Amino acid sequence: MNVNERHIIFLFLTVFTMTLSAQTISEGEVSFVTSGNVYVRFSNTDNINENDTLSFLVEGIYKSCLIVKQKSSSSCVCTQINDCEFKKGDKIFFEEKAVFNIEQEVVNEIEVEAEEPTIYREENSFNDDVIPRVKKLKLQKINARLSAATYSSIDENDNRNRAMMRFSMNAFNINDSKWSFETYTNYRHEFSSDTSFSARSNKQFRIYNAALSYDLDSLSRITLGRKVNRKMSSIGAIDGLQLDKSFGDFYTGLVVGFRPDHTRFDLNTNLLEYGLYVGKDIRSQNVNGQITIGVLEQKNNGFTDRRYTYAQFNTSLFRKLNVFTSAEMDLYSKVNEIAEFKPRLTNLYVSLNYRFSRKISLMVSYDARRNIIFYETFQTEIERLLADDEAREGIRTRLSFRPFRFVYLGLSYSKRFQSGSSNKFDNINGFVSFSKIPVIGGRVSLTYNLNKSSYLESKIYSVRYNRSLVPRKLDFNFYFRYVDYLYLNYENTLQQQFFGSGLSYRISKSLSLSLFGELSQYSDRNRMRLNTKLIKRF
Repeated sequence: MNVNERHIIFLFLTVFTMTLSAQTISEGEVSFVTSGNVYVRFSNTDNINENDTLSFLVEGIYKSCLIVKQKSSSSCVCTQINDCEFKKGDKIFFEEKAVFNIEQEVVNEIEVEAEEPTIYREENSFNDDVIPRVKKLKLQKINARLSAATYSSIDENDNRNRAMMRFSMNAFNINDSKWSFETYTNYRHEFSSDTSFSARSNKQFRIYNAALSYDLDSLSRITLGRKVNRKMSSIGAIDGLQLDKSFGDFYTGLVVGFRPDHTRFDLNTNLLEYGLYVGKDIRSQNVNGQITIGVLEQKNNGFTDRRYTYAQFNTSLFRKLNVFTSAEMDLYSKVNEIAEFKPRLTNLYVSLNYRFSRKISLMVSYDARRNIIFYETFQTEIERLLADDEAREGIRTRLSFRPFRFVYLGLSYSKRFQSGSSNKFDNINGFVSFSKIPVIGGRVSLTYNLNKSSYLESKIYSVRYNRSLVPRKLDFNFYFRYVDYLYLNYENTLQQQFFGSGLSYRISKSLSLSLFGELSQYSDRNRMRLNTKLIKRF
């Protein structure tokens, strides 16, 4: 086939494609979240490119929240924008507008035979705790995020101001080596005229993550520093040494280190902890998941504080059903100086998310938790904690429905209960959102929330409007919220109104500025909130 024939065929295919579709919406799901990145899984990522923007439904409104930094055939690693918050299982959307550059596509098609040989990159950045099985070449990849924010609350009787700075960085394969480094830190400064605050409480610096990793080989990794191991996520941050080793689909790991201090969150060498875990990756055409089982011993000044085992299971079936389960069972107790083996289920969480179609999805979860007792740390409170050892149980269900292209509905119900009535509540939440409003453009969402506990009943009505004033550059939003409180014990009522508005300006690809203001009114008292945030990405 000569060049002219290839030109004609490619032009025909391009025009034909443009007539079929002018816009495509792809739906993905958050697979996990780190301090610096959000990982999203799609059925495929053929239409997604680096630096594309992904959207997230916030109260029924599609909000630009993620920027794609890397991708594989079915996953994207992204950085957050616009103060969005995510958790595993959240739905993410990519809206592709079919804008074709025919001349450039023709050039690319003609030159495809002259492409350079493919260099395979190491894919460890898509999961910094699952070691890749095949590595061709290690290439340095560094991304960082620095944010500075102010939070001000202005009242007739009291003004409160807070400044906060956050820094996160992931440096993979530094200088194309086997070394990697990650960190997430937070500095907060409270400005208050209240002299009861000490200087230490006014200024707070926290290191949540700071770890150096080294790949011993293609299947082994050793990590030193403070890090949350996602295969042992329930134990939180560990200050010390972590080793992970894979054997095909099986893996095992070892941790030795210290728990951060209970009050200051800094290094405390009195709180020794160590443990191990084993697990298996489950991979097939229709099933993709992971199961992990481990045991951990936690000390306090050399004495056993807590000893427990845990299990974590996560799987996706037929790309329709996602199942996540975690459980903890304590194996040790010490009351009145008598130590014994006493199994006690302290935590159980099960979540099911089923997608019936592109338009309907259903989530159901169950959560049961007991007091976690550290027998050395809480010596003076052991009897009280054991007396209050009722499981706090909760269920939650959420139904999402998109009956039409630009209409999205959601309804959720959650209930918490136990044998006593002090912690029970019922919550109903519903919303409807309309995107691409005629004439004025933008999106509108209406939300209703009813919450009832043993002492308070609240009803919340809200309407929110947002739109992009300059595409991918300047976003605007406005909302109104009305809250009606009824205190059941005293039959007192309180009505409160909120008016809020915000602007988000993307100064450049790596720099953005957000401004937010809110006025709340109740009785004859007004309160204002003013927030600013500046984010720089590297």
